[in-house]
Amino acid sequence: MLEFLHIQNYALIKNITIHFSFGLNILTGETGAGKSIIIGALQSILGERVNSESIRTGTEKAQIEGQFVLPQDSEILSLLKKSGIDCEDKTLIIKRIIDSNGKNTAFVNNSAVTVSKLKEIGNMLVDIHGQYEHQYLLKIDNHLKILDKFGKLDEDIQNFVFAYKKYREVEEKLIQLQMKEEEKERVIEILKFAIQEIEKTNLLIGEDSDLEEEVQKLSHKEKLFANVDFLYKVLYNNDKAVVSVLEESLRTVQQVAEFDKSLTEVEEKLNNAKYEIEEILDFLRQYKDEEFTIASLDDKIERLETIKLLKKKYGGSIEAVLKYKNKAEQDLDDIEHKEEMIEQLKQEKKRLNQNLSQVALHLSGRRRVVGKILEEKMKEELEELGMAGAEFKVSFGKVEEQEGIIETENKRYKVYKNGIDVVEFLISTNKGEEAKPLKKIISGGELSRIMLALKNIFSKVDKIETMVFDEIDTGISGATALIVGKKMKEIAQTKQIFSITHLPQIAAKSDKHFVVYKKEEENKTLTFVKELDKTEKVQEVARIMNGNEITEATLQHAKELIG
Repeated sequence: MLEFLHIQNYALIKNITIHFSFGLNILTGETGAGKSIIIGALQSILGERVNSESIRTGTEKAQIEGQFVLPQDSEILSLLKKSGIDCEDKTLIIKRIIDSNGKNTAFVNNSAVTVSKLKEIGNMLVDIHGQYEHQYLLKIDNHLKILDKFGKLDEDIQNFVFAYKKYREVEEKLIQLQMKEEEKERVIEILKFAIQEIEKTNLLIGEDSDLEEEVQKLSHKEKLFANVDFLYKVLYNNDKAVVSVLEESLRTVQQVAEFDKSLTEVEEKLNNAKYEIEEILDFLRQYKDEEFTIASLDDKIERLETIKLLKKKYGGSIEAVLKYKNKAEQDLDDIEHKEEMIEQLKQEKKRLNQNLSQVALHLSGRRRVVGKILEEKMKEELEELGMAGAEFKVSFGKVEEQEGIIETENKRYKVYKNGIDVVEFLISTNKGEEAKPLKKIISGGELSRIMLALKNIFSKVDKIETMVFDEIDTGISGATALIVGKKMKEIAQTKQIFSITHLPQIAAKSDKHFVVYKKEEENKTLTFVKELDKTEKVQEVARIMNGNEITEATLQHAKELIG
């Protein structure tokens, strides 16, 4: 659950901290007061996109911080562990910093995370229902996603996706092998040329970097030799050579070292220096004896250019070129033995098709079972939400296709990325009426109740502890609003709920009530949030009921609603 939310320099908010509780947290306030700013700040620490425009005017950066307490069995703990984020005390602190230069950073328990990782974590922490989700529910493409989520069919879907992928891989390989004869000859010629071109160079891994060093060396041979020769003479081959000086110095110190033992260390260092200089001289002699010829340089440059050309044609490195050659050899072998391969692949395709059909039909069957369960639960929920005659239906269909790869009962069906099912939610709002698509007969109030019913059902099957309802009261009033308020209170018995509302029937059910308001401070309009006590809550519910004209009657009605 979310314990507190600290917002600094975000939109119209200067610096506020809001402490929430378990149960039903209600936010009310006049239109434009800034209720959506609170939800926006919460969404920012859950991984939603933000930009510098959300920074309060006149400031350089905005900062939002939220603290969550996780239950012992929270699924998010394993995700945090895999991500290297410590959360042993089950407390999760998320911080988002938005800079005016466009850069924004995120931290989870002081560990920097990417926005994509933050969103992955956020999706497991809070479920936000905004007005846009009404449109989400009306899109048929989303109905299958909702059904699969309810049925927790991830494993079955993954099995289908894997089976379909394997089938497509074999099918594509078979198509390639069944190419036209002239295409076959052209590809064989290309593959053979590439193989021969790479083979004749006898490439060695790391050879290019060695050649580059050698070319560098040979290109500066005159300067190298002149300097090496000079160094050799300085060290050895003249009257004042370093070796001669060292030998004379060593003899001198040896003559007096027996009289003063402290000079023994000097004798030892001079001796070591002599040996090291002699090793250097040996290296220089060998270096001078090496043969550096223009012909050798030309050969190496030519070899290096050949390697560069191969890398440009077949990969960015020698390793990539050799890998290309191995694949070309395999492709050539496949083509030259294509008849045998084609027969093998046909058998493999047949086997994979049978397996794919079994997996697809199994998934379809599971969905139908889940659909029946969802229908029953929705019927119960809608009755409690004042839609006693309503009937919610999950409609299943499949698209017949002549070339479809899934066959059952002598019919072939089209395959989609997640199976063969086309799912649509239907509703009949009055007993005896035919169930029709949601978008054809649903009013705003009915849609809000259906969404609330779905949310309540999902709250019992998923482990997300916190739910946000951003103006779910769209299109409802009166007795329906009272029913929705009771339902939200019911959900809040097992979840932490946040709700922005304009209805007194919902606001009255709060466990904690916050009012969002604006006022001027230092010639600037700012948004503030205040937690209400019991008396203030009655005043606020009365205000929502009757505007700013609060009478004894509205106060009494507010008290009765609150109970």
